[in-house]
Amino acid sequence: MGNTSNFCTKAELSAALGFSPHTLKSIRKKFWSEGIHFVRLNSRTIRYNQNLCLDWLATRNFPDLHQKAIENYLQDLEQSRSP
Repeated sequence: MGNTSNFCTKAELSAALGFSPHTLKSIRKKFWSEGIHFVRLNSRTIRYNQNLCLDWLATRNFPDLHQKAIENYLQDLEQSRSP
């Protein structure tokens, strides 16, 4: 992955994935993990990890591949936090 800070708005992700905002909400509830695929900034504001959401779309039929992308993201995140 390499980029741990590629978060975007609902509108930006909707355009990138080609899904409506309503569909994004359904996908978020069924398939994505808070803190990995998205973060809540407050009760009304969510930011999406664009890299992982795009990876999920590309590999949704191959969950092991997507899990590897998640592991890489978490490893990059941990490394970026280390002094």
